[in-house]
Amino acid sequence: MWRSDHNRRVPDSQSAQALCRSCGLCCDGTLFATVPVRETDNIAAMAAAGIEVETRAAGRCFTQPCAAHTGRSCRVYDARPSECREFRCKLLIDRESGEVDWPRAFERVGQALALKRAVTEELERAEPALAGRPWAGLMKPWTNEDDPAGSPELRRKYARALVAMVSLARYLDRHFRPN
Repeated sequence: MWRSDHNRRVPDSQSAQALCRSCGLCCDGTLFATVPVRETDNIAAMAAAGIEVETRAAGRCFTQPCAAHTGRSCRVYDARPSECREFRCKLLIDRESGEVDWPRAFERVGQALALKRAVTEELERAEPALAGRPWAGLMKPWTNEDDPAGSPELRRKYARALVAMVSLARYLDRHFRPN
């Protein structure tokens, strides 16, 4: 099937690929902390790309950001894990169903990336040593419902970053994380 994509006709799959390549949030640790690995996955290809598969109580997985994800491309695309092959974010699902048109889909990716940059900037402002840490590791301590930021001092220090994180998390929940 063919669709219009920025005033030209291209196959849906190529447009979907362009959308995914403009984003990368499912590979860079923004959406997920870990990715499950199945017995049928090509562990050798993953290892060759630098993906370290771990065995945990819940099964085998690798942590994000994915070592094979560079420049918003996958170095093991043809041998990527089943979980990666089958994953479809809410935005892609909404695009494919016609609920969201192509320009709006790319706009949502841009907004998510802008919100992510805002979190990065606020974290680096509050604590320069946090620069470059994986997203999943940065987000987890702040999303603990029992004690979201440790002490009142930490909450004050990271207040702007926490607000930015909540904004990003809500945006991702609304537009990227499947229900």
